[in-house]
Amino acid sequence: LRGAPLAAVRTMILAPGRQWSIAAVAGGLGLALGGPRRYATRVVQAPWLGAGRARAEPEDMARARALIALASILVAALVAAALILRLAAAP
Repeated sequence: LRGAPLAAVRTMILAPGRQWSIAAVAGGLGLALGGPRRYATRVVQAPWLGAGRARAEPEDMARARALIALASILVAALVAAALILRLAAAP
């Protein structure tokens, strides 16, 4: 899995509103996500998240799945560690 963790954090911190998870993925994978887009009945003017290329390719989707899986494992490990520490500290 190639990625840029520091770029992910930097992009996440600079993200407008509460779009941190999308911004972290954009920065980590070197993509620009979000941005202005056209739907059937309207156009949404939104900022770009990330400074990479705007067109994701199939290999980017595989990398995004791997990134999400890794992040999920890390969160589960942190929750488990916190639970174990709490149980160990209980009288």
